[in-house]
Amino acid sequence: MANSASSISTIRCCSDNEGTGISDLVLKNCDFVVKIPMTGKIESLNASVSAAISMYEIVRQKNLKK
Repeated sequence: MANSASSISTIRCCSDNEGTGISDLVLKNCDFVVKIPMTGKIESLNASVSAAISMYEIVRQKNLKK
């Protein structure tokens, strides 16, 4: 993930769907947007999988700060 989440006290995660994505209104209110890099033949991730990866990375970065 490009930006560090270790110094942010409150984090809200949004995930999109393949059809319409995240609305412009939601994007406009985001401090930053991340994209999960994927290699191989994978085109997309299930929303719960992408949320789990994102939350894991947030916790990982917060624990590095300790």
